Amino acid sequence: MNLNKLFFLLIIFCIISCNKRSSQNTIIVAQINSEKLSLETIDKEQEQKMYDLLYQVYLIRKTTTEKKISEIIIKNEAEKLGLSPDSFVNLKVFNFSQTELYSFAKKNNLTQSGIQIYNNTLQNIPINSYEGKYHLNEIYKEFKLKYFVDSLKKKYTIQMFLQPPPSPTTKLNGISAHLRGNLNSKISFWEFSDPECTECKRTSSLYLKIYHKYKNYVKFAYSYYSGDVSLSAIALESASRQNKFWEFHDSIFNSKDIYQLANNNHLDLKEFNQDLKDSTIYNEIQKNILKINKKGFFGTPTIVINGKIVNDPFSENELMKILDSLLKSNT
Repeated sequence: MNLNKLFFLLIIFCIISCNKRSSQNTIIVAQINSEKLSLETIDKEQEQKMYDLLYQVYLIRKTTTEKKISEIIIKNEAEKLGLSPDSFVNLKVFNFSQTELYSFAKKNNLTQSGIQIYNNTLQNIPINSYEGKYHLNEIYKEFKLKYFVDSLKKKYTIQMFLQPPPSPTTKLNGISAHLRGNLNSKISFWEFSDPECTECKRTSSLYLKIYHKYKNYVKFAYSYYSGDVSLSAIALESASRQNKFWEFHDSIFNSKDIYQLANNNHLDLKEFNQDLKDSTIYNEIQKNILKINKKGFFGTPTIVINGKIVNDPFSENELMKILDSLLKSNT
């Protein structure tokens, strides 16, 4: 992100903050004859997008803060040994063998699947290729450095005062979803994801773990969301017609063959195949995607708990902390 864009985001942040602090001084941004248009009305219209911009500013600050903390800790530890920070890291972190490197690759299933990199499109690079070896080395160095710095942080008292912007309440009425868990609960956990999205595949086991832990206390919802209607989305709805939606949902993120999945769940394969070709399913999914778009969502996975988007949908600690807090306040 360039400095001009960052400056623009910070200006937005200041305007919104000032506007919230001074409700008496309503800012008028336009007037049509005698009808006035306020900044508050504009902000409300694009509340989710404004929040997303502010959250990007928060993430930039948070990432930079964490980087500077790590740099200071490494500098302090290096000085104790009379070394430069680079020499200290090379000695303590990057001095590893090829055996150790390939043990890491094997443990993370990179020897068979290869390394995923973005080069206009998502590609899998074999680790034995020149490019694969380079990326494997960089990935392992990053992993080892993080692990090493995290161990050093235990010796320091670190306080983080940065706070994310408050998440706006998102009204999800009108959006179709599949439900399970405690349907009478006042607490809802709503997942918006795509079985063909890489990050959604990565978090599917986490969300399933959370479901099993809180299913007696929380209402769980799922809505397919992506830029397009995928075959996986149609397969989910086709399975739903045979009352097997959740069985499909819980396994489709890690399955490459929807027909095998249908067979494993004892679906009528002839009926399933017909439903995959039913344009009604496609059209209904597309309509729901458009409704979700109007809420200002733009990425997957997105988790909404009691109408508020979770800042970090990949964090087990944050998700459980929110749910535990809501459960405590509702008892």
